Amino acid sequence: MITKNRSFGIGLLLVFLAASLFANGEQEQSEKAWPAKSVQIVVAFNPGGDTDYNARVYAKYLKDILGVPVVVTNVTGSGGTIGMRHVLDSDPDGYTVLWHHSAMMVSEAAGLWDKNANDYEISCIGAKSAGVLLYADGSAPYNSFDDVVAATKKTPDAITFAANTGATTYLAGVTLYEQGVKFKLADFGGGSDRLAALMGGHVDIIPNAYGMMKDYIDSGDVKALASLGSERIEEAPDVPTVAELGFPDSTLDMLYFFAFPKGTSREIVETWADAAEEVAKNPQYQEEIHKAYFQKPFYLRGNDALDALNGQREVIMKYAELLKVN
Repeated sequence: MITKNRSFGIGLLLVFLAASLFANGEQEQSEKAWPAKSVQIVVAFNPGGDTDYNARVYAKYLKDILGVPVVVTNVTGSGGTIGMRHVLDSDPDGYTVLWHHSAMMVSEAAGLWDKNANDYEISCIGAKSAGVLLYADGSAPYNSFDDVVAATKKTPDAITFAANTGATTYLAGVTLYEQGVKFKLADFGGGSDRLAALMGGHVDIIPNAYGMMKDYIDSGDVKALASLGSERIEEAPDVPTVAELGFPDSTLDMLYFFAFPKGTSREIVETWADAAEEVAKNPQYQEEIHKAYFQKPFYLRGNDALDALNGQREVIMKYAELLKVN
């Protein structure tokens, strides 16, 4: 009887081991086969802005490298949190990836949600904005940011600053207000929405990527007053940074990154990072992003990318109480 039980137990053990080996082999095969179908890049903002543009340029080149369609989908709303949540809740199978930027940390500080870059599998930072500038209408009565500051001090809340609640533009507006620039903050959504609001006379000051606005500057329809970046833009050398003008707390360089749902295989995350790095080094890609947004190639992967994002988060979270929207 003991012999039979022992034989039966050994048989069960062998069946279990065989099943485990089969499952592990199947998983390894599945990961090696990735990607076996189209990959979806989720952009949390509307089409037409710099975030969407960068995602679509990457998608075009990644398609050829990975050998499958790479599709950009805009999942918008609530300052980008709907798109961020969509990816976070997706299956960690490598077929849904977020393309987002430094606004993720602002959303956390503003209390719009309780997640950050550490809750994803960060693949890489694939781009850096050439710079976000502050603009006024071409017919506005102020010709410098100092003029705007003086006007807000004379009549607080009379000049409307268009922001996207919970995004980096909101951070800029709040920190400028706290440093004495008494804007009236108004939520007007993403970059294309803010541009429409300025051209329609609904707001007085907007922050937007330089590449998106250059033609309007050249035509005289808008005036560039200051840069929110840490350095002056090479193509707009006469536009001072807010730090130079005495508002260093409003400086923020926009970093764009790819993030997978937590639990996505590291092999997949690294394969994507390899492909993205290949794109970043491609002269055609570099020429394209410079022509459209005057961006220079910028790339960080893995822990280096996560460290850079957490460095920004550390600074942004200092303003959490001021950024709360509820």
